[in-house]
Amino acid sequence: MNDTNQSISTLMLHVPQMCCAGEFRLVETHLKSLPGIQDLAPNYPQRLVRVRHHGLSDEAILNAAQASGMVVERAAPPAGAASV
Repeated sequence: MNDTNQSISTLMLHVPQMCCAGEFRLVETHLKSLPGIQDLAPNYPQRLVRVRHHGLSDEAILNAAQASGMVVERAAPPAGAASV
């Protein structure tokens, strides 16, 4: 891969309406249109999407996800997580 010099960041998104692959695909389609998205991983029970990316702002990712028509917000960090 040529991207070894770029650090990968992770953003957790909360998608309250997402309970299955159909709803995830709505968000996924919009997020994958952004250059810099490396990986998307849904967690249906917690209604979360882990976004691994480089070179993107959180706002750009949120805007793209919200363009899907789903309610999408930054997920709160897990209890006990260290702040950076």
